[in-house]
Amino acid sequence: MERFSVLIVDDDPIVRQIVKEVFSNFFNCSIEEAGDGSEALDILKKEKFNLLFTDYEMPILKGGELIRQAKEMHPDIKSILMSGGNPVEVTAVAVSAGANEVLSKPLYPFLLRGIVERLLS
Repeated sequence: MERFSVLIVDDDPIVRQIVKEVFSNFFNCSIEEAGDGSEALDILKKEKFNLLFTDYEMPILKGGELIRQAKEMHPDIKSILMSGGNPVEVTAVAVSAGANEVLSKPLYPFLLRGIVERLLS
């Protein structure tokens, strides 16, 4: 797999660190982080990413809306929405936002690896 770029967005710094470590361990990629959806949009206005990995439930701007706006700016960006909430609700939001994949918490590293390989191959 070629080198790619990922933007990890979660309001919990511990979760961001865990996700960052998973990406660093499995992939040759550049990683940027944002603590909320608004910060992520500011980054997306300046940089293009291959993959957006975002939490669903965040203050200021929820993950589904972030994905929708990211796709407007960068139609080719792939996206993964992660949530510990109601899977039916989250999946409905993900589909309407244009997310490529939905992951439930807890995060299973090998599952994430397979999803990323499929999305970016």
